[in-house]
Amino acid sequence: MGQLLSKLGRWIYRHAKLTIVAFFITIAVSVGAALSFGIHFDSAGMSIQGSQSERANKLMEKEFPSTRQNGGQVQIVLHSNNGKALTTDKNQQVMAELFQDVQKNSHVKMVILPAMLNSYSKDGMTATARVIYKQKGENVSEKTVDALEKSIKITRHKSIQTELTSNDVTISGMDNGEQAEVVGLAIAFVILAITFASLLVAGIPILSALLGLVTGMMLVLISTNFLSVATFSMSLVGMMGLAVGIDYALFIISRYRQELQQNKSKKDALSAAMSTAGTSVIFAGATVIVALLGMTVLGIDMLSVMGIASFYFSQCNYFLGMAILSKAS
Repeated sequence: MGQLLSKLGRWIYRHAKLTIVAFFITIAVSVGAALSFGIHFDSAGMSIQGSQSERANKLMEKEFPSTRQNGGQVQIVLHSNNGKALTTDKNQQVMAELFQDVQKNSHVKMVILPAMLNSYSKDGMTATARVIYKQKGENVSEKTVDALEKSIKITRHKSIQTELTSNDVTISGMDNGEQAEVVGLAIAFVILAITFASLLVAGIPILSALLGLVTGMMLVLISTNFLSVATFSMSLVGMMGLAVGIDYALFIISRYRQELQQNKSKKDALSAAMSTAGTSVIFAGATVIVALLGMTVLGIDMLSVMGIASFYFSQCNYFLGMAILSKAS
């Protein structure tokens, strides 16, 4: 393995531009394929076929048809920031105005109030309500969700923090994962810049991870047409992709710089880094893939998709990082 990777490192050094161009072509093809196939997330992405809970749900739907909910569901979380409990008359009036406005939407089947869910916290400052739509979660349009987001401004303007969450309905900006990832990348860049004392070298693992992440995410989007993938899987894939991409590139770059300190040429240093640290990265990436694909025995398709996507995160970042390193160093 080490000798093969050493030869590969030398080849990448001689054909760095070709490697980079080929990778960008791969990104373009994956984006084009994802756009042409379309995106079809499934609300059943985390269901575990054959589990006791799955059998219990099917039995409940069979014996008590009235409990069956085929429509998409969105959870409304409310928290009072005005110093008064949500159970007070004033806050109850504001919340009632919210729920009435939500119910006006023709796509809303029903709104289950906090009192019906018995979801008030002990201090009465927090509660949850549930919106059930007539369509399945994946069929709830962006326009319908926008209408819901517009409705919750009623309580927000009265100092009642109101947030939306759902397992089967795609909510625009439904979480702050993207913001957290941006902050994490910024912190990672600062730490790497201090560690390597070079802004250029610090940016290489982050750049390769981001580019590899694009390809991996496109693969997940394509997979939604063939496998059951939940909407929140993109956040999990993004988290894994950035972590793995930066980590693997960091291993190889550190070894590459050590080899350069021994007065080796750039070609020899890259070859040595590939044959040593590169071997560890290959096996680490393979372990991640096997571990995630092994989870398919649970019947969770989303984990299968993550296993497939991890191939891009670990191996594509590997080759791209080496190509960028050979040209930037």
